[in-house]
Amino acid sequence: MKNNISIRKISKNDIPEVSALLAALHRTHREFRPDIYIETDKPFAEADLIREIDNPDRIILIAECESGVAGFCMVINKTPQNPLCFNRKIAFIEAIFVREDMRRLGIGGKLYAAALEKAKNEGSDSIELMVSYLNKTALRFYERMGMQIKSSVMETRL
Repeated sequence: MKNNISIRKISKNDIPEVSALLAALHRTHREFRPDIYIETDKPFAEADLIREIDNPDRIILIAECESGVAGFCMVINKTPQNPLCFNRKIAFIEAIFVREDMRRLGIGGKLYAAALEKAKNEGSDSIELMVSYLNKTALRFYERMGMQIKSSVMETRL
């Protein structure tokens, strides 16, 4: 059943399915910003994913259902170095992505909640991410998760 979802840490056996999801995520990014994102069907090499799985500062969670990997969440722990600011540990979400046929089932929320819990357990002060203002669906999702806008990145194209 589609609603029987478990959240777990990624394993090397998940790489083929996660690679396909990363390619779909990259296509989404490219739709929003074709001036930035190159056209490729393989945004991550297998060796890069293995390195990320083994990185102790990286959290990669998988949402698994009967039909396989339904989604993933990639988080990197950061400790910004700024002599004018207090030391902080930030869990930075690089991506949450759910397979198109599995959307609207609460999987993204489960991935976010699991990432939030893991970040708390690892001593993070906050969980942060960047999202394009063009991606209204993602913006609404993150607002429903309780996130608030902290700052905006602005751009002038030259």
